[in-house]
Amino acid sequence: MITTTRQAVKGPEHRSAGSYFCAMESGEWSSRTIMMIDDSRFQLEEGADLAGVRAQIEAAVIAGGGFVDFTAAGSLPIAVLITPHSRVVIATEREIVADATVIEPPAGLYLLEDI
Repeated sequence: MITTTRQAVKGPEHRSAGSYFCAMESGEWSSRTIMMIDDSRFQLEEGADLAGVRAQIEAAVIAGGGFVDFTAAGSLPIAVLITPHSRVVIATEREIVADATVIEPPAGLYLLEDI
């Protein structure tokens, strides 16, 4: 089982023309759990019983194969067949939603030497 953390910064989607964008790193952290099984990627439902899912996966491998049920984001029920040859990675992705400030440039004409 591998757990990794990936971080990204999100800012405002739209900026006004001529504005400068300044992202502060004092925003809120959010995280989500991703499970990759072979070539499929699933985002687990928030608050999912991760220990229970791991126990089901381990039991299926020991038994030589079996279906594992879990709930993906959006309350989507998923059943996957896990065998001793299945590759499963569970990762936690964290991202910070940055507080963003739009700074308007001063009005008027300035020479570079004046700034």
